[in-house]
Amino acid sequence: MKYLIITIFSAFLVGCVSTMPKAGISQTYNHVGAKVTSPSEPNWYLMKHTDPSVVFGKEYSDKSETAIANTYLYWIGEFPTDKEFFDKVIESRKTFDNKARFKQLELNYETLTFKGRPCLKYSGVAEDHGDKGLESKDFQYFKNQGYICRTNLNHTTALLMEVSHRSDNKEFPQNLDNVALEFFNNIELTAY
Repeated sequence: MKYLIITIFSAFLVGCVSTMPKAGISQTYNHVGAKVTSPSEPNWYLMKHTDPSVVFGKEYSDKSETAIANTYLYWIGEFPTDKEFFDKVIESRKTFDNKARFKQLELNYETLTFKGRPCLKYSGVAEDHGDKGLESKDFQYFKNQGYICRTNLNHTTALLMEVSHRSDNKEFPQNLDNVALEFFNNIELTAY
């Protein structure tokens, strides 16, 4: 799925984050279908801001550690029920998963209402072996959590809201868990 490509590409860019503009603390960015607020802590950079997406990257002193907070609007198709819509989302995520690079260790989905919209909440942990292949013992843990919600725009599009972390540690950092909670809560779904 396109969000995975963006997340991977964004994670790569975090290494070059010093050339990116600072996101500003709790600054609002608009894109189609959402108003997104940057994290309320320092050292987050604006990596991308387009009509369908906003991507923030976190700078860490350990350059092997990266964090991304992003939103991405994308087309799913016309499905009469939320169940069919989210079944398609899950199937699409499986189809676009790079099985030569990622070994999925955990993956959880839950359907719920978030921001007044039907959403699919997810979280996962994977080994990211990069281009070394799954047999390699050299990898980092890629942890992500987020929501995929039917938008206020129409019945065919979804908004992905995700915070991800890549490091040598399998656990999602508590401080980033708090950033994620705030990031998700501050997103406003719009009809334009």
